[in-house]
Amino acid sequence: MKAKNILLLLVAICLSISISSVPLNKECVTEKSCKKHEKCVNGFCFHKNEHVFECNTKKDCPDYHICMKHVCLIDTTRKN
Repeated sequence: MKAKNILLLLVAICLSISISSVPLNKECVTEKSCKKHEKCVNGFCFHKNEHVFECNTKKDCPDYHICMKHVCLIDTTRKN
């Protein structure tokens, strides 16, 4: 019984880690994949008025951001 509980706990931890590392921006292929007030930049939806920083590494991004698919995204895994 204890082994089953430990296994379930490990599965729950793995799921929470994978969910928390998902970027807030919806992924897209074209502008039609995004909402009407959004644009598609390098595979992610952004508000049309939002300035999008392009990057090659994390060093190219502002604080609290990560570089993913050559776009700076807010790092949802970072704890303040």
